Amino acid sequence: MVWLVKIQCNTINQSYKDHPLEKGTLLILGTGRCLKDDLSKCNEPVVDVATVNDAAMYYPGYTKHIFAIHSEMIPHIKAMRAVRKYSSNSFTHTLYMPNRNHFSDFAWDINPFGGTSAMLAVLAGLYMGYDHVILAGVPMDNSGHFWDIAEDEVMVGLDGENIRNFWKMMNDEVFNGRVKSLSGWTRELLGNP
Repeated sequence: MVWLVKIQCNTINQSYKDHPLEKGTLLILGTGRCLKDDLSKCNEPVVDVATVNDAAMYYPGYTKHIFAIHSEMIPHIKAMRAVRKYSSNSFTHTLYMPNRNHFSDFAWDINPFGGTSAMLAVLAGLYMGYDHVILAGVPMDNSGHFWDIAEDEVMVGLDGENIRNFWKMMNDEVFNGRVKSLSGWTRELLGNP
């Protein structure tokens, strides 16, 4: 059974205000080339870890939440975690899209939405009640993924500017200083923890 959660971005700050599901700091692990370096410099006390997309297949530690906008990735992520004998009792989250099998525990119907799987993780984390969110491996700066062989710039596609504009809008209207990043363009935008 998939739980459908409908939210308007402008209501995130009021959500679960009186009865939060979660508390403390959520560390979100992305797929940026800088992930390992970011993890080595994260000195903040973290309550829970969330992984985004392929990071879930490579992070050996316990991840409470796994996020993927493309829900068809979730069965593969879970299978790879099982093969590697990583924890398998994570909650899975995806972006809700009509007429689609969501393969997840939660499908988030977020309006407006114009981001990435990392943005989904941030907005859902805040909605679930986490006090702070720290991004590791989410530089959004064209530096590539941790599995890329070449050092070329590979990340931003045709909608890269739109994605960055959405991050700026969410930072101005929703984050309220609660989201920080350990590297790249997102650190410039959100600040260091």
